[in-house]
Amino acid sequence: MQYFAAIQSEACDEEYDVDMDIEIMQAYEQVMGEIKRLKNTRNFSSAMIYEIYWCSDDTLQEVADKIGISKSTVFIHLKKVRNHLKGIIKNPFK
Repeated sequence: MQYFAAIQSEACDEEYDVDMDIEIMQAYEQVMGEIKRLKNTRNFSSAMIYEIYWCSDDTLQEVADKIGISKSTVFIHLKKVRNHLKGIIKNPFK
């Protein structure tokens, strides 16, 4: 393989943002902590569905098929938890 300096440059276009990386890790830990807390509330089923969807590469339809419910029901549960999380966890991408 031939090396092309213009394409494969060792120069860094932008520095790695360590602070952003830390914020993302903290947000992830907060989400998982809140999901764990929600499992002990009346929102248990929504938290479980959110965890199954969020921690896998499954589509809405695949999650629905695994659980045996409709895709629209999965969506409603995901939306419920997502709206809850928006109110308590800072989005590191904004």
